[in-house]
Amino acid sequence: MVNSKGPEETFKKMKSDLLNSQILKSTCHSLTYIVGNAVLEKYNYDVKKAISHTDLLYGGGYIHGVIEYFLKNSKYPEKEIATLCDQIKNLYCPHGLGHGFMLYNKYKVEPSLNLCKKSRLSVKTSTLLEYLWKYWIPKIQITSLS
Repeated sequence: MVNSKGPEETFKKMKSDLLNSQILKSTCHSLTYIVGNAVLEKYNYDVKKAISHTDLLYGGGYIHGVIEYFLKNSKYPEKEIATLCDQIKNLYCPHGLGHGFMLYNKYKVEPSLNLCKKSRLSVKTSTLLEYLWKYWIPKIQITSLS
């Protein structure tokens, strides 16, 4: 739908469907990641253009999706992260970086933490650690975070 109707119409349809679907209510945050991925691709990885269509109804899932997909497909994420959140000036950007670091590194913790350290803003470390705590810490043994 993103390709044929655009992000605004996609969100409008999701909001309409949200009223009638318990499944959509429980998965809408995750679904907006997919919408973010699709919009970024539609706009040839122009993050600013993709972010300009933000809809915060879904708790930043859309922004997380745009940023994670951008970093996952980046050849040089170290260069991208230095200014990415400054450019788009969005509250949900740092958390999206955490997702992007993990995707870029194929869910390997240590390289993701290293990218996090290079990102300059300490809030990014905490959002990556939040992601790790929720999804990965119960599954792995980390010997050192320093």
